[in-house]
Amino acid sequence: MPAAVRAHLAQTKACHLLALAPEGENPALFLKELREVSTLPFIGAAEMPSPQAHWQMLAAALVRVLGPLRLTGPAVALIASNRSEATLCASLCTAGRLAGVLDRDAYFRPA
Repeated sequence: MPAAVRAHLAQTKACHLLALAPEGENPALFLKELREVSTLPFIGAAEMPSPQAHWQMLAAALVRVLGPLRLTGPAVALIASNRSEATLCASLCTAGRLAGVLDRDAYFRPA
């Protein structure tokens, strides 16, 4: 995780940090490693669904990570880690009725 991204996330208040593990990677192990590398309080992770997944699978992935927190879709925004994930994140937003996808470069741009 780049230092600028970590610093920005560390300043974020009143926000749950969640992650989607890369496809095929164990979400629990990914979460553990993410916490160690970033030293940030990520509270949950689920496996990133395949870009070819059906809507039901996309929604199910979101339920796995959001359900325990009892968050509603409009309370959640995604930040894609790269441009290739942006399309999948847009699909996740539609399937889960989430608030939207934030542009990573704009969100993490220094003030």
